Amino acid sequence: MADDKALANVRNTALDGRLQNIFWRQDQLRSLHGKLVAQEPAVLEAITKDSHNTLAEAKIEYYLALAAVKQHYSSLNPEQELEREYRVAHGKDAADRREPIGIAYIEPATAHTLFYSVIVPLASAIAAGNCVVVQLSNTLQTTPSVLREVLSSALDPDIYAIVSSRPPQSFFTSTVVSLLQNGGEPSANTLISPSSALAVAVVDRSADLDAAAKAVVTARFAFNGRSPYAPDVVLVNEFAKEAFLNSVVQESIRYMAEGGNGVTNGKPGAKAGMKGRAVEELKDEAGVRVVTAGSSGGVLDIQKRDSPALGRKIGERCLVVHAISSLDDGIDLVNKIAGSPLATYVFADLGSCKYVSQFTASHLSFANHFPLDLLVGPAAPTTAPLDTTNRFPSALFTTPRPSYANATALAQRLSGVLQSGTVNMTADALKALKAEGTSALPKNRPYKKGIGFFEQGILTGLGLTAVPLLSTLSVLTCGASLSVY
Repeated sequence: MADDKALANVRNTALDGRLQNIFWRQDQLRSLHGKLVAQEPAVLEAITKDSHNTLAEAKIEYYLALAAVKQHYSSLNPEQELEREYRVAHGKDAADRREPIGIAYIEPATAHTLFYSVIVPLASAIAAGNCVVVQLSNTLQTTPSVLREVLSSALDPDIYAIVSSRPPQSFFTSTVVSLLQNGGEPSANTLISPSSALAVAVVDRSADLDAAAKAVVTARFAFNGRSPYAPDVVLVNEFAKEAFLNSVVQESIRYMAEGGNGVTNGKPGAKAGMKGRAVEELKDEAGVRVVTAGSSGGVLDIQKRDSPALGRKIGERCLVVHAISSLDDGIDLVNKIAGSPLATYVFADLGSCKYVSQFTASHLSFANHFPLDLLVGPAAPTTAPLDTTNRFPSALFTTPRPSYANATALAQRLSGVLQSGTVNMTADALKALKAEGTSALPKNRPYKKGIGFFEQGILTGLGLTAVPLLSTLSVLTCGASLSVY
């Protein structure tokens, strides 16, 4: 019943429009930021206790959350807000006008960086002018308790609510936008984080193998391997695989030696020092070679293409590597095992990076780097382009409400047809529209075909074939000439 009362208070606040006042929103975010700063020791202790992440990783999560609150606060500009509000009153169009939806319901990812997953979208939703409802289950973890304490002392109690379970379906009206960070079914006003979508890395033999190894090992092993953006499988050219694996082993040593930070199946609270379930389940499978393994993770070479490991979402320190024969082979395999990957990381020359990114249906692609800030937080909703500097922009929690004060040039011309009082004016207006619509399209520019990826391969093949052929013909010609004499 307490949840029902809290939800009713939030709905009433959303109706009274309190958060439409930009100064009120600034006050709420300033108070939230100040309270978070004051609670740094408690927040860091809770994060490290629940996640078994290192103190440095806990600080990264905490500082990135603080930075996001500041970013959303800085986005609020009273002067610009006032100018946008009165554009129509001043005879200007407000084509970019947006309004808050009303209430943002946040179901956070609990297995990875819970603190960030709550604070960042909450700050974004408030900056957009929404009330917020956060689901925090009753568990033995410490972070939810710290979050409850911070929010209760920082925010107006009428603009937010914390519930222990998902509200009834009757709560989700058109004035509620839901952010489901653990995945869910698509529906109206729902932002879904594709938490089960695979992330794939492709390493070509043209890549800097040491740099590629460092990037994928850091992504897979940092934060105990729980980030949804960490590569679930690394597809590496067969001719570069052994050299790449040697670099991977060297890079993974410092993580293997850490100990005390292991997890089981990527779940917080698992006994430290235990190998993850994926390593244990896969190491004895046919066609799986254990490259290296320890109490804090492992590196596996999957040698059979039909292995279920290639389509498995990994949530721990387990790096899965598989050989490909070419970039085209890698593209086909990515599309087969991942469908629409959450992210693709391509390590190769830039032309090959472009080629792989173009022909894989990935939500995100990165050339020769892994953006380490993606390791913190849940997967971003794929309904909007990801800005790596702003995981949850305020626009996600608003709806477009364009308003126009002026008729377009076309509408003014149409008035000459539809509102003209004379036949002559109507005929002239129609004649002008016809002339514009029926005029010939401009000619294409001269097409100059360049040498692309496929053409380059064909020419290389022809060259390799032509050289011995020409040599043979030369020898035959020379022999024929000598026989004449």
